[in-house]
Amino acid sequence: MKQLKIRNEQLEPFEERGLKRLIKAVNLSWPEICERLGEEGVLKRVKKALLLAHKYKIILPSNATRMVHLTFLLDNDDLDISPDTGWAKAILNWDDSEKFRLAALEYRAAKEYEKKLGV
Repeated sequence: MKQLKIRNEQLEPFEERGLKRLIKAVNLSWPEICERLGEEGVLKRVKKALLLAHKYKIILPSNATRMVHLTFLLDNDDLDISPDTGWAKAILNWDDSEKFRLAALEYRAAKEYEKKLGV
């Protein structure tokens, strides 16, 4: 039996649709930040967050989406190198599952966000 081969150019339309859905979700969740960043800035931040997820072996699409939202929650697309979020790199380097690391990041990010709001 002949094996099916999928070429990269066949996958691109699916990836593009997924990216468009993610950007739409980000715009709905973070309208003020998206307005400030503009269309190109939002696209740049989303792509950078996806690369960051990949760098730290966060590969499940749902978890990569969580990483994108974290960069918007903290309004910082350099989570692992920014002095304001130095704690993020430590968590990303934990030897735990991606789901657990993201839960820890989200917990800490929520605390940071509350501090920023004065809650």
